[in-house]
Amino acid sequence: MGIRDTLSRFRGEEAGDRAPLCLTPAALAGIRERIAETGDETAFFVATQPSRLGFNVAVGFEHPDAGTKRGLRPELSAPVRISDDDWDRLRGYTIDYLDGRFVTSTDVSVHVAETPNPQSRKFIMNRTLLTEGGASFHRPPREEDPILVQVLFDVPGIRSLFFIGNFCTVTREPEATWDGLESEVGKRLQAYLAHGGAPLTPSPGDAARLGDVERRIVEVLDDVVRPAVQRDGGDILFAGFDDGLVQLYMKGSCVGCPSSMATLKIGVENLLRDAIPEVREVVAID
Repeated sequence: MGIRDTLSRFRGEEAGDRAPLCLTPAALAGIRERIAETGDETAFFVATQPSRLGFNVAVGFEHPDAGTKRGLRPELSAPVRISDDDWDRLRGYTIDYLDGRFVTSTDVSVHVAETPNPQSRKFIMNRTLLTEGGASFHRPPREEDPILVQVLFDVPGIRSLFFIGNFCTVTREPEATWDGLESEVGKRLQAYLAHGGAPLTPSPGDAARLGDVERRIVEVLDDVVRPAVQRDGGDILFAGFDDGLVQLYMKGSCVGCPSSMATLKIGVENLLRDAIPEVREVVAID
């Protein structure tokens, strides 16, 4: 783990920045052809249906009755009925017509990067994975863990997961290899987001009552230390301060990294001692 910026940032897209649902020219032609065969009152529909990961996309033709909640979408230049909720959910999706079938795809992508810890890899998505803060999970998973965490822990060889923003740091078991593991994790992350899986939300916790020195320590960590560490797939969180001793939690790729202790003592400790005279020493705790 290093403080210096060794990886370029891979920016995630917010839902509002994604393009609306798109129908290819082949899909539009297929819709018009089918409607011409069955009658003018027929309309093509697109709908989402709940699934374990989030939702599946259903498409087909229907004769809508007066009570339908799916309205026509003039933006698509074809008789296509989609509810307002589904129109929002389906941002970034494309519907195509191949070999006589309507198929859907989405713009979810994953970029895998090495970290300074050889046991950890950083999986960077173009979607948000965690709404705020950071979250760590360890094997074995608990029943109350989010479905994404449980789906990833179904992959043998994963020891722990760390989420922040638009990336997930995966730490493997010592005997596991990245061959196959890397591909399987990437596919599961893509599948979760492609099926409308919602970003994780941090667990509620009691807000800490920080004193003046503690607030200054957290400010230095948040403004200087954590952004650099997060680019390497890890994180450092404030745990406590007592009589000159700062206690920190090491997360993600920082756990077990060969250089993490040197960085903690030489980099973070010196930085905090220079910025805050009350700081005497920095230690990592489990």
